[in-house]
Amino acid sequence: MTTGEEFANLLILMAQSFLAGGGTSEKQTEVARLSDKLFHARAQLVKKGQALGEFRSGDPDEMVVFFYSTLHGLAMMKMMRKNHFTMPSSSILTSFLYKEGE
Repeated sequence: MTTGEEFANLLILMAQSFLAGGGTSEKQTEVARLSDKLFHARAQLVKKGQALGEFRSGDPDEMVVFFYSTLHGLAMMKMMRKNHFTMPSSSILTSFLYKEGE
């Protein structure tokens, strides 16, 4: 989201397709399936980081929900603030993951 609007637009379009759909179309089902697959892959990464002792303890699914919710919120802020948007650093975005005085 720091170099362009494509990713932010994708996140917003995905959210809009689910909110505006009413029913479940074949495309919505496919997007949901892919999103679920990505979600579970990220949860596995969190579990691995926890097993290595690098990430703080906690429910990996909950941590991934928090991360993706943050990205979706940032996408909205980017679209609303346009040229006044400043993307937080990656260290800010991932600070909830890393062990520091847990």
